[in-house]
Amino acid sequence: MSDSTDHVPAESTLAARGGWVEDFSTRPSAPPVYLTTAFDLEDLQHLDAVVAGQQPGYIYTRDGNPNHEAFAADVAALEGAEAGVVTASGMGALTATLLALVKTGDHIVAGRALYGRSGQMLNHLAASFGIQVTFVDTNDIEAVRQAVTPETKLCLVESVTNPLIDVTDLPAVAKAIGNVPLLVDNTFATPCLLKPIAHGATLVWHSASKYLNGHGDVMLGVLAGPKSLIRKIRGLAALYGVNSNPFESWLGSRGLRTLPLRMARVTQTATRLAGFLSQHRAVSRVHYAGLPSHRCHAIAMRLLPRGCGGMLSFELPGGRTAVDALFRGLAGTIPFSPTLADARTTLSYPAGTSHKFLTAEERAACGITEGLVRLSVGLEDPADLEQELSAALMRLAGLHERMTVNMTKPVATSRVCPVPVVGLVGGVGSGKSAVARWVADRHPVLVIDGDRAGHQALELPAVREQLRQQFGPGIFDADGNVIRSALARLVFGDTAAHRLAREQLERIVHPEIRRLLEQQLRAVNASTIRHVLLDAAVLLEAGWSEVCDAIVFVESSKAVREARVAGRGWSAAELSRREASQWPLEKKRKAATAVVENDGPLESAGAALWSLLLRWAPD
Repeated sequence: MSDSTDHVPAESTLAARGGWVEDFSTRPSAPPVYLTTAFDLEDLQHLDAVVAGQQPGYIYTRDGNPNHEAFAADVAALEGAEAGVVTASGMGALTATLLALVKTGDHIVAGRALYGRSGQMLNHLAASFGIQVTFVDTNDIEAVRQAVTPETKLCLVESVTNPLIDVTDLPAVAKAIGNVPLLVDNTFATPCLLKPIAHGATLVWHSASKYLNGHGDVMLGVLAGPKSLIRKIRGLAALYGVNSNPFESWLGSRGLRTLPLRMARVTQTATRLAGFLSQHRAVSRVHYAGLPSHRCHAIAMRLLPRGCGGMLSFELPGGRTAVDALFRGLAGTIPFSPTLADARTTLSYPAGTSHKFLTAEERAACGITEGLVRLSVGLEDPADLEQELSAALMRLAGLHERMTVNMTKPVATSRVCPVPVVGLVGGVGSGKSAVARWVADRHPVLVIDGDRAGHQALELPAVREQLRQQFGPGIFDADGNVIRSALARLVFGDTAAHRLAREQLERIVHPEIRRLLEQQLRAVNASTIRHVLLDAAVLLEAGWSEVCDAIVFVESSKAVREARVAGRGWSAAELSRREASQWPLEKKRKAATAVVENDGPLESAGAALWSLLLRWAPD
């Protein structure tokens, strides 16, 4: 029998035990990844020593791993905390913390403006485990103070809230809650812009999938705080299986190496884009604490001297329909992606993603509207982003600015009507009536139809008698009603006879139509109606623009208009014949205050018109 040193293992043994090299004295330049389920031990004494903390080491990756420890320690150092623990996600960090700090019968004070899943988690605890939760506006410090009870074991807030970018006054909250532990979600600010522990927080947590990693390729959470609490939370994270894996933690550590540079860049770009969007006529409101108009601006200037980060949100007056159109328009450059803090800029829809788990009433209480868009600013050139957003918003709004008009200046209230009156003009088949109906179906807007007023005028006995005398009995049916098609043949066209007949008709009916229109305008109830849209084909020609405070030209190409009137049974020749009786389109366009394009989806033109009405609201 040969010596054991001469034994050559079988192929299966060699393969099963391969992959190792001898220990070496040089350290790798980049931290290694410890992709292992467990760690080998020399003997039982070694096991006991590692478990007791007498020797450094690891046993099972769910309980600890060098990549876990490295990432958690780095985040804790950045946050100014004693220790840290990593979890499978930001929600995993919250779950482990709640398991460690609260039990049935305890009470939590939480900010009303929280990430949707955080709010859902707290509501679940209240419904299923008998934990009481009070949601408050965390910048109403007296409300925070009054919410605390002897049973309060935790206060949960966000340093910068998702998605309205409110900034929590952490020192004031910490003082208001006394000895109650303060848990702060610092995902949006990161320790590069704000260190909550320095302002009174007990624990700080992150969805590390976001800025800490910064590349959109991990699912990871991390929590930092006192050693005593972190030890307890780490044990429960392992027990309940919400721990992370080594590779995700390694990716998180890689991201931390560029975190300060990335945060400086996105903050600078977001500040520029917030200013740009706040001036854009297609945007009704911008939420960014760096803007002087934001309600938390003063707090932000005190707590965030390096800037307010790369997250902002803005509102579109057209609601969900306008948001969808914007997302489709930007899909190739700034995608709709239900996450944030990637290297690229992305958009999200809070009402349908991060906060869809809340009821409509809860979203409304948080200020999250159907038209709210969240913008996560990335590392692209800010000029490119500004250009892409501008082009998409202009397409959405369908607006062409008239340089002679201040588009953001409120219009005066009509002398005839108690609310502003906006006249709609355009070519035959431009779709102005459909656009007007779209707006009125969704907003406090009244449409007054000039064509209907024309019908009413033709039913007046005095008007019918004048028409009979002027055009003869051939334009009346057996019941004495005006045959509109017969009258149209006389007046629509560009011959001398047509023009003369048209002038005669206008002298008879236009004064009565105007009287009926003014009658309707005077009867408008200003408590329920915000604007009036006056839809009249010959509004400019008849001089009815005198009762309007602004004029909008609804523009459509000839091909689109021909397609629309074909649905009425009119030929292209009939379209031309009828348009010949009105002002030339370019003359109407020049007379308008603004232009709304209507070749695309109706909702785009409707949203554009509503945007103008909002801009033109009275002071």
